[in-house]
Amino acid sequence: MSPDDFFQHRREWSRWKHGVLKRYLGKFAGILGSRHSTLYYIDGFAGAGQYNDPPEPGSPVIAAKLAAEAPPNRRPYTLRCINIEPDTFDELVSATTDIAPGLVENRKGTFREHLPDILSTIGSSPALFFLDPYGHKGMEWDVVSQLAQRSQAGRTTEVLLNFFISKIDKDGGWIDSVHKAGPAFVRHLDELFGTTDWQALYTANKDQATRMHALTMLYRQRVADAFDGIAASYGVRTIQGALKYHIIHGTHAPIGCRVMSDV
Repeated sequence: MSPDDFFQHRREWSRWKHGVLKRYLGKFAGILGSRHSTLYYIDGFAGAGQYNDPPEPGSPVIAAKLAAEAPPNRRPYTLRCINIEPDTFDELVSATTDIAPGLVENRKGTFREHLPDILSTIGSSPALFFLDPYGHKGMEWDVVSQLAQRSQAGRTTEVLLNFFISKIDKDGGWIDSVHKAGPAFVRHLDELFGTTDWQALYTANKDQATRMHALTMLYRQRVADAFDGIAASYGVRTIQGALKYHIIHGTHAPIGCRVMSDV
């Protein structure tokens, strides 16, 4: 599926996910805005910004609209948005530029390419990173761990990421394959988890539901340990009830975990 095809229509699981993002980002900004003048939202895989049929907002537009809303006088914070997108960049710019002038910055390229400069740009300001690639390329462990290091350095850093467990489980099926493509799939999962521990869990659990749960718990624990805090997972299912992916929330702050649970 091409990026253009993906943004033709927003699926039910994306609609639910974006509802969670809207509510949590608003609360994140409201709570931290009482103590900080500037906050950042970073969308690492921004896409086209909106869906076409019917017209519906994607994550960058949702965040930009929140940034454009004037906070109450008692909380005069500024929410700034940084969106990164390599493919549908022109569509992203068109969708977001006029919503919150001066508060939205779009960068063409990959999240990995831009991350060092983004970390420099946001400085010590609180930041929420939304990592929602189609698949899992681009959010390998060495990338996610840079966000965790920022959190461990005492700079408020939270992450909402798409742990695409249905695809991860499918890709893990190459683990015993003799096909020449097999090693690449296994290596990519090694890079995603940042460890080979997933391999033993995969081979030990023949039941798919049990296996997917074990893999998710491994990754969730690694996020919690890396952030020296808490990680929670929220399953996203299709209308038919099939597990599509998990939204994983990583934070150092217990209040962040409580608020996300309420959301």
